[in-house]
Amino acid sequence: MDTHPQYMRRLQMSHNVFGQPSIMDARMILTTTALESRQWEEYALGNAAIQTGIPHQTLSRLLRIHWAWIAPMSNWVYRPAFMRE
Repeated sequence: MDTHPQYMRRLQMSHNVFGQPSIMDARMILTTTALESRQWEEYALGNAAIQTGIPHQTLSRLLRIHWAWIAPMSNWVYRPAFMRE
């Protein structure tokens, strides 16, 4: 589970009066987290393109192929952690 302070704050705010998260709050958290992950991926791809000299589009295509075909067969790498590093 992610222990990032913003995530924890969103999680705490998403509970209703009975202590259960509402459907809309859960959707908001998932959407926000997905957008944040996408931004981290773009940032990581840009840095990798600069460091390796491989064009951004080529690097993006290679990683999409990896996540679609190779990663599901050998589930060794957690994608969000890989893209953050």
